[in-house]
Amino acid sequence: MKKWIRLGLCTAVLAAALACTALAAEGAVYGTGAVSYDGAKCSVTYSEGLTNGNQYVLLLITDPNSINDEGVMYIDQAAAAGGKVSFEGFIPKEWPTDGQTWTALLGGEFTDGASPKTIGTLTFGEGVPVSGKVTLQGRASHAGATVALSSADGASFTAQTGTDGSYTFASVAPGTYTMTITMPGYLSHTINGLEVNGPVTAETKDLLGGDIVSDGQVTILDLSKLLAEYGSASSPDSDINGDGQSTILDLSTLLGNYNLASTTEQW
Repeated sequence: MKKWIRLGLCTAVLAAALACTALAAEGAVYGTGAVSYDGAKCSVTYSEGLTNGNQYVLLLITDPNSINDEGVMYIDQAAAAGGKVSFEGFIPKEWPTDGQTWTALLGGEFTDGASPKTIGTLTFGEGVPVSGKVTLQGRASHAGATVALSSADGASFTAQTGTDGSYTFASVAPGTYTMTITMPGYLSHTINGLEVNGPVTAETKDLLGGDIVSDGQVTILDLSKLLAEYGSASSPDSDINGDGQSTILDLSTLLGNYNLASTTEQW
């Protein structure tokens, strides 16, 4: 444990290298396990056996059997809160290329006594584009929906829709994925068994509004929250159509979708 604390505190050793902006490799860089990659930056979220308030050290390394300055691609520490520890939007010193894999280690005090833990990887491999479009009921702009791909082996990708609702994953590793489309205030949509063996263009998916409390259905709970915030310009949760306030337009959308639930389909 002391060794990990020292590693966490000795960021000055790598400061010069980490201060430089690394260039992402061309091809498919993808994360597994607790590591995710959004096409520009990496994030790590882990939630098993942590103690809130304790400090945990993240290392992204080239060789888990030999930890040295040259092999450390990223190092940081953070306190656990809400049962998890997160490292958001970081760029490693170098990106993996040509089949290389960086290993993510998390050091600190865990309830099972084991430390450090291998919590995921960042890998470079061959990839293909996946694209599609999402429409948000009642909105002129369809920006801001989150489209996430995840596979059983832990690979994950995340994209955001643009104003016209389009999204693109430039380079996805071949495999079978679950696609989940979410937007605050809207019922989510899930597609299981998405096969990525070549370029994929998914059908346009329409998200229905009204799930204000984000429980996967439109019920009296959503109606009650909207009515409590009706006319307010400071309650984005109930502003379904994104026009800056909760009005009759949002109420009409919610009532039109009353008793509906999030949907799932097979690819």
